[in-house]
Amino acid sequence: MPLWAATVAHGFAQLSDWRAQSHDDRDDVVLTRARQAGQLDHINTYYRMSERLGVRAAIGGRVRHEDREGEIVDTAGQYLRVLLDGETEPVTCHATANMAYWSPTAAGWVQATPLPDPYATADAPHRAEGAL
Repeated sequence: MPLWAATVAHGFAQLSDWRAQSHDDRDDVVLTRARQAGQLDHINTYYRMSERLGVRAAIGGRVRHEDREGEIVDTAGQYLRVLLDGETEPVTCHATANMAYWSPTAAGWVQATPLPDPYATADAPHRAEGAL
């Protein structure tokens, strides 16, 4: 086989490898975005973010966690993955624990508050001593 033909064949082989890898990467991106969308929907719905705070958790959203600013980069179940400014690895944060969300419409930072605990009332039934 002439050198040019071998080079072309090698190039096509690399191209098909790239296309296969690219397809897999696209599938990974689609699955990741679908996972994130579902988990963000759960977080925003369960914690009633829009109704209670006037904000929504979103990928790329600016947040302040324990007085350090960062950006939401991923989700982890019911938690957010936040890349704090100046760091290289994201941290896992609860959506309402020590968290504030940037909202240009609310003129700045909106402090998240936990949902009220329905079992924390004085008349809530208490578990018997030693019961599981």
